[in-house]
Amino acid sequence: MAYREKEIEKLYYSIGEVAEQFNVEKGFTLNGAKEMLKQDSLAVKDKMEMIDSLRKIRKFLTEVRDKIQ
Repeated sequence: MAYREKEIEKLYYSIGEVAEQFNVEKGFTLNGAKEMLKQDSLAVKDKMEMIDSLRKIRKFLTEVRDKIQ
């Protein structure tokens, strides 16, 4: 069996690369994202709470589905 070298992984990624991998961001720069968080922190907090609630609901429904299968 031939020896395969491990592929070199990046240690750091740009915000654009991370946003693309997670399908998020909306084209903000780091400074733009910070500014948005400062100016509209209540809306951001509401959205994060909604996302958290939806994740919990999804987990619950997935568990129910797995139990009935």
